[in-house]
Amino acid sequence: MYKFCPHCGKPFVEVSEPRPLDLVTRAHSSITWAQVGEWSDRHEASKHFEIGDEISDTLKNGEEVVFVVVGKDVYQPGDVIFSLKDCLKDTHDMNTEWTNAGGWTASGMRQYLNTEVVELLPDDLRAIIKPRALQGGFDSLWLFSEMEIFGDEDWTEKDADRGVQMPYFKRKGSRVKGLGKDGPASDWWERSPSATISSGFCYVGSSGGASNNGASSSYGVAFGFCV
Repeated sequence: MYKFCPHCGKPFVEVSEPRPLDLVTRAHSSITWAQVGEWSDRHEASKHFEIGDEISDTLKNGEEVVFVVVGKDVYQPGDVIFSLKDCLKDTHDMNTEWTNAGGWTASGMRQYLNTEVVELLPDDLRAIIKPRALQGGFDSLWLFSEMEIFGDEDWTEKDADRGVQMPYFKRKGSRVKGLGKDGPASDWWERSPSATISSGFCYVGSSGGASNNGASSSYGVAFGFCV
């Protein structure tokens, strides 16, 4: 049966039995998204995770993914911020045209993540995600900013809602992501528009460095979400 998300009001399928998840953590040997949701509702999810903890899961299209904890107690007390450890197996552009007009808010990537990709999430995970306020809107899934990844801004300027650096990304090796789980190292997009070219957005290079390129280039997608 359908229930409605208390955070965004969207319908989702109620899961009859909690699914055990493959968890790599120092605190728990087993876990379910429903359990994480209960912690989140009590604003204490951060007490149960450490930076770098991983949860393995499978998207509805059969793609295996790993979610890694990149931050906690960052924007709200008790919150936990997850990222894909590696990119989705399919690359995607930020916009079909070479433009960054409107930044993240107007990007095709934002629409892609919050219409197509979010539908691929398991229902029990989707039900507990807390939409994040970004640039006047609320997004269940989003890309990280240059500041959130590098702790500085080399290719963007005055990036709206740029945030703060996620502890996980302070180590350069943690910024290297494969194309698909265990795939070859790939460039991957950020949500920050380029300050040097009006057609571009920032991205993380395959070796973990900062760069930027035209918005219609097709790079890896490593979204984040908050619980």
